[in-house]
Amino acid sequence: MRLARGVDLFEADDLTAALDFFKTVTRGSDSAWVDFYVGRIHLQQDEIDEAVERLSASVEADPEGSLFVLWLGDAYVQKIDEVGMLKKMRVAKESTSEL
Repeated sequence: MRLARGVDLFEADDLTAALDFFKTVTRGSDSAWVDFYVGRIHLQQDEIDEAVERLSASVEADPEGSLFVLWLGDAYVQKIDEVGMLKKMRVAKESTSEL
């Protein structure tokens, strides 16, 4: 698998190196996985909006990927803590629809 190096870096918690690796990967049939790992990296770095964007892209690329949907739902749940009271309901609804 051409993403193995990036996955190894991610699992070793070398997020900067993993992100650099995934940025160099050309889009292809495994682009859902690239978006998934980049989204997870952003999530761990508390960059929630970027995480939602990339995890959404992974779900769009592979709507049947339950792992992608699970992590997108988690990103939406984390986003609830970041938004004001009026947006909490909208974000909660998005989260519920994903899960």
